[in-house]
Amino acid sequence: MADTETLDWASLGQTRVGEVEAPKGIPDGHYSAIIVGNGKTDNVGQNKTLIINFPIRLNEPLTDVDSEAFAASDGLEGRKDELTFWLTPKALYRFTEFGKAMGASEDMTVQEMAEYLATCGNEFAVTAKNAVSKNGKPYLQIDDPIPLSAFQG
Repeated sequence: MADTETLDWASLGQTRVGEVEAPKGIPDGHYSAIIVGNGKTDNVGQNKTLIINFPIRLNEPLTDVDSEAFAASDGLEGRKDELTFWLTPKALYRFTEFGKAMGASEDMTVQEMAEYLATCGNEFAVTAKNAVSKNGKPYLQIDDPIPLSAFQG
């Protein structure tokens, strides 16, 4: 059942617990992606470190992704992924370098660049890696954004 299907409790509620299957995640590798909304800032962790999360859409696997494993996965449709940038004084450089690579002007403020990234529509490549959180839950770690033209698979 796809995440986008309308769920009907009358039929879904009758599903046997033992019949429910775990989602089939996408394999590790590089994927083309695009930012699909405004970045949201937050303070996270014990030190309340400032971050910005951009909602992204993964468009397609790139050449280093195992095509058989991808075909056996649930695919990319309906996924809700995010690209996170840490906004510490040292990490801010990584964010601004990504922005410039996506076409942001060096004359923009960081806030203007964040707004530009949310609307520019430029495609880029990200690394996707399956990981397990401290509490044992699997998740997809998305990192290392680079211009699509810089990807060498």
